[in-house]
Amino acid sequence: MPDRTAHIIDEALVAELANRLRRRSDVSGRVIVGIAGIPAAGKSTLGRLLIEAINQDAPGAGAGAGVLVPMDGYHLTNRHLDGLGLRNRKGAPATFDVRGYCRLLEQARDPAKVLRFPIYDRQLHEPVFDDRVDHTITPAVRVVITEGNYLLLDQEPWPSLARVLDECWYLDTPMQWARQWMVDRHVRGGRGRGDAQTHYEISDALNARLVLQHMRKPDLTLCWPEVD
Repeated sequence: MPDRTAHIIDEALVAELANRLRRRSDVSGRVIVGIAGIPAAGKSTLGRLLIEAINQDAPGAGAGAGVLVPMDGYHLTNRHLDGLGLRNRKGAPATFDVRGYCRLLEQARDPAKVLRFPIYDRQLHEPVFDDRVDHTITPAVRVVITEGNYLLLDQEPWPSLARVLDECWYLDTPMQWARQWMVDRHVRGGRGRGDAQTHYEISDALNARLVLQHMRKPDLTLCWPEVD
């Protein structure tokens, strides 16, 4: 079960957090916030909910006031992973371009820059660039939300993110929920269910345990409501 000391995510909480980030950006300029959690915790879902609320409720800003930057876009390419012998551990910390990811967020501190960022294509199973406006940080962006497994990892070079993020939140999702969601995701991506379950145990579960065992203290802990 989720940690009952955490803030339970509902429509009111999403609106409250979105308004808080918007108000903070009014005072201090662009805000960059991270959402960390185990694989398939629902980080991107929460990020999208927050961005939708920010873009809807930001007076005079409209669409583009907030943008979601997934860490998954900084997966190393399959060709690179093959060269490192890490293809079967895709999703582990060593399979990401951490420095490229940090560099993007550091550059996002300059509100004058226009920055395109890659996203992970779950059909191609590769990071890709496109020209969609929601995959670009423009000067109109006031809030950047980024999400990924290792934003609170205490192992180098991940702690360098603490110097880039204004806040980092932890999404506390039970392993059994995340396991089911991840297996379903692998099936949608083309794996058979048995293969998806095996892959979870030899890869995703290891990554989840790493997150849980080597996590720095978050600024805020959130959880999904229990499902009957």
